[in-house]
Parts: sequence; structure tokens; C-alpha cells
Amino acid sequence: MLAVRAGISHDVDSLLTRNLEMRACLLLIAIALVTPGALAAESPQHGISAKPIDRSPPRYPAHELRRNQQGWVVLNYVVTDDGRVVEPVIEESSGSPAFERAAIQTVEDWRYEPALLNGEPVQQCKTKVRIAFAIRGSQDKVSRPFYARYRKIEQTLNEGDIETASAALESAFESEGLTLAEMSWLWALRARIAGMQGDTEQQLSALRRAMAGSPEWTPEELRVGLLTTLTALELEAGDFSAAMQSYAALQSIDSADTSTLDPFIEQISSLVESEELFFAEARIGGNPNCETCESQWQYQPLRRAIEIADIDGELGNLELRCEWQRFVDEAREGVTWNIPESWGDCSLVVHGETGSTFKLFEIPATT
Repeated sequence: MLAVRAGISHDVDSLLTRNLEMRACLLLIAIALVTPGALAAESPQHGISAKPIDRSPPRYPAHELRRNQQGWVVLNYVVTDDGRVVEPVIEESSGSPAFERAAIQTVEDWRYEPALLNGEPVQQCKTKVRIAFAIRGSQDKVSRPFYARYRKIEQTLNEGDIETASAALESAFESEGLTLAEMSWLWALRARIAGMQGDTEQQLSALRRAMAGSPEWTPEELRVGLLTTLTALELEAGDFSAAMQSYAALQSIDSADTSTLDPFIEQISSLVESEELFFAEARIGGNPNCETCESQWQYQPLRRAIEIADIDGELGNLELRCEWQRFVDEAREGVTWNIPESWGDCSLVVHGETGSTFKLFEIPATT
């Protein structure tokens, strides 16, 4: 898979520079406004999705508001058969515990008309939403002072002084009043530094944070470059599930050229349809993209049967969140979990002690 990364021709740093030059403008400070934005939920295969009745916006945390601090949180939660929201899980976050707590408190107060399956109310167990905390009109803005600071860090990095550039970047992250767009620029720069240091895990984490925001916060050309790099890294790391999701997001952009990645994605698709076993390397840890999350590992299975093997450490529960069913069991070896097609698309959460590792095998349908 190393050839995937070598074959990528997109110059992400050049994209960053060109787009900053095009979009830099004065920061507009206005009254505080919380802007919740729902991610498009996957269309259920059978039935009718839950419909929101009351989705009141969250309260802007006072301390963050005084500092003009902005941020976002992406959550996955269950809508019960009586329309309540339970079991919210943070998938991504800009990193503020205050925003994470506010987002969780908000969705737990929301109410829905329950999903219907064959005319009967059922749980909707795979619902995703993005909540943005932003100052009115500033989400996609890049100020001149920020741009000058960014360029100085970039120049230092181009001169090969990674240590000084890293220190300056951390200082920039601590600045008050960063817009959502500016945070995306900084995360992209952190990904570049991590790549230069050979820290693939940190690079992936930074790229995912840079990409987790709304498309309106970053120019299309930049998103294409970041998504291409992210997909290539996920392929190289053997994280086929994540690579398929990143590739799908890339394909949804009209201007994206996926020709370099297409052959590798086709290989993965063929592998999934084959009778060969494959597995994902898993490590339980505090979500690097979430400050308040419990120790867990999240995954999107590509097949309908999974097994756990080679556990090193302590695992807790295994949780499947599917469109029409939620399933919880003890995470252990020697068990094959078969996921009925009628449950719809599923995501997996495995809980356990931080640092615990295991392999998640995806079992072919004929086994």
C-alpha cells in the first residue's frame, strides 16, 4: 500500500497557500450565534426516519463566548421508539470540553417523532449531527493577522525548523477568537508537521479534524487535497473502512480527481466481496479528537460478520449501532457476531481500558 501514498500528486501545502491568499479577509466580530447543522443521515433501507420535533440550539458556554472561542462537535446517538435521544457518542470535536458537554446536554433534550418500520415505532440507532458554536458571519473568515501568523509558521517550516514551527503552531491554537475556518487551517498545518515527523497517527488525527467541519468553512480545492491525502494515508495504514468512507466523501465533490486512488479502492471492494479474511488493528484509547470521551474504539464494518482475536488488555462491551437495531454484548474472543441485513448499516464501538489492543476480523459471507 505504500505505493498509494507515493502516487498522490496533490500538493496540500500549495493548496493551503493559494486558498488563504484568495480568501483572507478581515475578521468580523458580531453577536454570538450558535449554528447547529445536521449531517445528512444515511437513508434507511426499510422504513421512515425519525423526524425532529424539538431541536433547540445549545447554550453557548459562557467562558468560551467571552473569549470569542468557536468550535464544533459531531455526535452519533440513538432515537428511542418514543422519540427520546439516548446514548450520545462524540465522534469528532474541535477539542473544547465545554463545547462537548454543551453538545451532549443539548441533544439529550431533543425530541423526535420516532422512526417507523413496517408502520411500527422503532429505535433509530444510527443518527449523526454536527453542532457548531460560532460567531455570526465569521465561520468561514480568515483574518489578516491570522494569515500573517500562518505564513510565518509556514515559512519556518519550509526552512526545516520543525521545532520552532511546532511551538508557534501550538501558540496559535491557544489564540482567542479563532474562527472555524482558521482552526481548519491550523489542523491542516499540524497534519503537515506530523507527516514530516513520521507520526502517521497524529497526521491522521489532524487531517480528520481539519476535515470534520462543514464544507462551507474551507474552499473546495483545499478539501479535495486534504481528503485525497487522508484517503491515501488510511489505505497505507490498512484502515480500509475509513479509507472507503473518505473516498466516498471525495467522490461527492464534483471537481475531485480520484483516478490515482481508484485502483486501490477497487482492490478493497474486491477483497470485501471475496472469501478472504482481513482484519483491522484496534487500540482502545481516549478519542484523540475528543477531550471528554471515554476510552473506546470506533469502526464501520465492511462485512456482516465480525470476530475479535488477539486481545491484549481488558475489553468491556461491544456495541453495534445500526439503523434499525442496537446490540450490546461482552467483547471477547471465540464469538462470531452475525449482523442481519435487516438491521441496516451499522457502526461499531468497543469499550475497554486505555491501551488495550486486539484484532477485529471481518468474516466472509460464505464462512
